Amino acid sequence: MSDIIIIPAIIEKVSSRKDKTIVITLGTSELTPEKSGGLFAMTGSYIYTALKKEDFLSNEINIFKELKAEDKEIKNPSQRLRNVMFRNWEQENKGFTEFNDYYINQMETLINHFKNKLI
Repeated sequence: MSDIIIIPAIIEKVSSRKDKTIVITLGTSELTPEKSGGLFAMTGSYIYTALKKEDFLSNEINIFKELKAEDKEIKNPSQRLRNVMFRNWEQENKGFTEFNDYYINQMETLINHFKNKLI
């Protein structure tokens, strides 16, 4: 499997999230098993993406092959939730002067919410 996958695609949707990140949905025609497998193998990985309306030239592809992605840490859902809670605390601290106290209170509220749904 190659460390670079080049596929023709159509940008089907671009949307933004509240945390200022962007979601890009791409549609492809049927892919070879190798390219499909390569995409699935990259799931959850930090990658760099190049978009261009025309085919990539061989010298451009060679430049991409030489690039190395930094090991960026992707935030897991609990880290994202904590970051969102921090932003909420900045905007409306509900009387808490320390974020950690706010965080513990909000987590207890969430835990109790889901505990109450248990049968």
